[in-house]
Amino acid sequence: MASPLVTDTGTIAAGTIVNSYFFAVNAAVEAIVNTSVTFSSNVLGIIFQEDVNGVLFPNFASSDFLGVPGTSYQESSCRFCGFETVGQAQGLIDTAGFTGNVANFDNFYSEPGDFARIIIDDPIAVPGPIAGAGSPGLILASGGLLGWWRRRGRNPPDKASRERPSPLPV
Repeated sequence: MASPLVTDTGTIAAGTIVNSYFFAVNAAVEAIVNTSVTFSSNVLGIIFQEDVNGVLFPNFASSDFLGVPGTSYQESSCRFCGFETVGQAQGLIDTAGFTGNVANFDNFYSEPGDFARIIIDDPIAVPGPIAGAGSPGLILASGGLLGWWRRRGRNPPDKASRERPSPLPV
């Protein structure tokens, strides 16, 4: 990311490489659920809140660039699409949080549903081991080098000492 991203759970630093997921729960009849989502990387932040009038916090719109190019989320026209975190009776307040690679949600929802954007760490690929680069490869390479050095280090006999005079007939 070119600049820091403010989420409802904290700020993600500029330069961080991220992946983003859109979470949605919806039901024709009111429902209360406790859900969690486990990712392969650590969760860095969650965007989920709306104000007392049901208008999504600006963090949703400021994070739209994380979605699929060309997708129009139209947050301004979706009232009560976020998590109701204020102005609700106790027990009806929605919550979201995370620990490590698990995002947790507590929702009381119906239509139009509760939406959240989950931002996770996108670790840079680390090259795997290279065949022959470990101890066995080092031992083999050292043995080959030692053999070459010993062969090269010997003084080859000169040509005269290799030739034997042929016996002369008597």
